[in-house]
Amino acid sequence: MENTSVIKLLTDIAISIIISGFMAVFMNYLKQPLIIGYIISGIIIGPGIGFGWVSDATNIETISEIGLIFLLFIIGLEINLRDVIKSSKKILILSFSQVFGGSLLFFIILRFILKDLSILQTIYISFCLNLTSTLIVVKILKDKFETQTIAGKFTIGILIMQDLFAIIFLSFQKNFLNPQISLLLKSYFYTIGLLFVSYNFQRFILSKIIHSYSKNTELVILIAISYCFLVSMVADILGVSKDMGALIAGVSIANSPYTEEIVARISSIRDFFVTLFFVSLGLKLPSISYNILLLSLFLLLISAIVRFFTVVIYHRILETGIRPLFITAINLFPISEFSLVITSLGLKYMHILEDTVILVLITMIISSIISPYLINYNNSIFMFFSRIFGFENKNDDFYTKSEQADVLILGYNMIAREVILNLKKKMESLKIVVADFNAENKKVIKGLGGEWIYTDFSVYDSLKRLDKLKPRIIILPLIRVFLKGTTPEKLALSLKSIFPYSVIIFVCESDSDEEEFLRLGVKVVNISRLTSAKIVRDVVGLIKKEKTN
Repeated sequence: MENTSVIKLLTDIAISIIISGFMAVFMNYLKQPLIIGYIISGIIIGPGIGFGWVSDATNIETISEIGLIFLLFIIGLEINLRDVIKSSKKILILSFSQVFGGSLLFFIILRFILKDLSILQTIYISFCLNLTSTLIVVKILKDKFETQTIAGKFTIGILIMQDLFAIIFLSFQKNFLNPQISLLLKSYFYTIGLLFVSYNFQRFILSKIIHSYSKNTELVILIAISYCFLVSMVADILGVSKDMGALIAGVSIANSPYTEEIVARISSIRDFFVTLFFVSLGLKLPSISYNILLLSLFLLLISAIVRFFTVVIYHRILETGIRPLFITAINLFPISEFSLVITSLGLKYMHILEDTVILVLITMIISSIISPYLINYNNSIFMFFSRIFGFENKNDDFYTKSEQADVLILGYNMIAREVILNLKKKMESLKIVVADFNAENKKVIKGLGGEWIYTDFSVYDSLKRLDKLKPRIIILPLIRVFLKGTTPEKLALSLKSIFPYSVIIFVCESDSDEEEFLRLGVKVVNISRLTSAKIVRDVVGLIKKEKTN
């Protein structure tokens, strides 16, 4: 009988991993988060909507419990307490408003509309749907090179603070059914105490052990995993919960110089168990009625409105203008995978019903599918609403003091910097405007003698606004790989259409690009040819000098 159970367990795990593998490839092709693929895999093989290939969800859930511990450990590794401490006043204001203000506003709306929900269920939904997926957002922002923009920094700062608030929520979560002040304070102090002890243990003992055996990959993996389960076990003994212990173990190591190394080396093991955790969530999904689907869409709409209201409302107080905060609110759209962890634990502690977990799960899946498109086109969305509501008139990021420009530079990098410096040396009175999406460059460009204006190259209307500058020369110092949402060819056609009177100069690094740009009527500077010519000239000079000597 035991052998049959073991074989059934291994078969179920095998089916889960095989289907997850196929779905991961498919999701990657569609440029969707892999997590969605894992959840859909569980739905496909599960008894609810799928084919029923895995009918006993407890088999997978047993393994997925370990996956949950690994997931929280990795989430903890990505929370840098130093970054939280260094967070600017603006980020702190936005974070408290978005998390606490947003959760409270969400709670009030739900209590008014969905009166059948218990107070505890409403608290869970309000908090969980107010958390944002760090995994999805950071990846997309990195791909778009927007992590260093004002909106990007606000977004990442809020994500870090959200993770901190989630830790605080988890520290109290176990005692929600018995909310005595003494128990809550005991749970909180145990959490803080365990974090303090874990941090110092890592700092003075664990880091030295890892350093001593850093060349032995197997031993580093074993030490990190052992430490994770040790802190989990201690947390469970203290009554904090082993899942919270795994998170604390991760947070305590997050400030270690070996964090990236540990993450890299245990990622393969983590991925196996975490995959099963998300598959188990899909297995639990029953047949979805239209009512549940409509309710999920409704909750997602409320979540988006609450995010906008609690973030954009501060544009006057923070003196940032509407655009950075509007884009930050769009970036915060995808519901966090952390919400699934919290609701799964809430079900485990019998705080909420399985229906609540399913509701949050469906809402998270829908948001994850929609969010890549929203974040990739966040600037275009802002431009659309700015035309409707006249945001542009309230934000001087869209305008320069110059009525005309001699030279318009599209994008700022080291090439643009050298161009501005050298042009200003030769012709100081030259009016140079740099059109760029990163407001962090504004002060630098001003210091060089130029002016900065916000522009999204992928949006025709955004480029069209620059027509008033009537530039004599337009320079694109960015090579193909750094253009997001458009291509040099599309940009060349747009520029020729908007600025038929201007001389357009593109920088490229390949002969094929040079030929294509020349065909489109654009002047070209091939930096590969210039660089190689300089290297060849220097090498030939050195060889001749050696022969002479």
